[in-house]
Amino acid sequence: MSGAFPGAVAAAVSVHDTPYTVVSRGGDVRKAVLLGRVPVLAHHEAAGWLRSEALRLAVRLDPGPVARWLAPGLVRPVAARWPDAPAALRAWAEDAERQTRVRELLALGCPFTLRCPDVGGTWYELGARPIPPDGTHPVRASDAPAPLPSVRCDAETDIPEIMGIFAKRASSGVPGGDVVARTRCGLAVHEGVEHVGVVRPLREGAVWVTFTREVPPYQARRLPPCPREQPGPHPCGLYPGHPGKCVPATTGAPA
Repeated sequence: MSGAFPGAVAAAVSVHDTPYTVVSRGGDVRKAVLLGRVPVLAHHEAAGWLRSEALRLAVRLDPGPVARWLAPGLVRPVAARWPDAPAALRAWAEDAERQTRVRELLALGCPFTLRCPDVGGTWYELGARPIPPDGTHPVRASDAPAPLPSVRCDAETDIPEIMGIFAKRASSGVPGGDVVARTRCGLAVHEGVEHVGVVRPLREGAVWVTFTREVPPYQARRLPPCPREQPGPHPCGLYPGHPGKCVPATTGAPA
């Protein structure tokens, strides 16, 4: 575990509500692969996501003896003589004392990284980085050439009825549009397997769902609009701490 205090936080922002970008990665000596990346609005959400992701990876990589979908007695623990990332991730997630330390660290606005080596030089890593407060992004000089518009990712997905219900619950009482039946990834073209799209545009921000090209939406979050200043007439149509370049919205609401 590693952590260091970030730069000064704006006085108007409580360190106990520091927004984070939480990330899951895997790789080996040749390359790293982004497995998941999500912005969250508070430190306790970051801690919860990290723990859930650790358990998800552990079960996917090496299901434990108590996995719900396994027949009793089908899997038994054995002593390992080599690095075991699934076991390390599972042990970290189930250790109450270590989870408390992570929550305390994130409550201070500090970054966090957990890396677990595995067989053959592969590794898996979980991380949380505080999202900079408004005003920390450099402003483009007036005489600098305008950047080329970002090319938007073309991944699309249908919105299941249950995700529409979750989106309505996540934005209950918040002015905005209707839940859509289909959404497109709002990010600029990227390499990661996870995509994010608007399931319900709001007057301020939107409800976003996470999906892949093979897996339907499995997470809905209400997020505020991206605060970065844009060179053109339209604001960024994404959210704080989004990966990649800004993608200007064509309307006042995210698209």
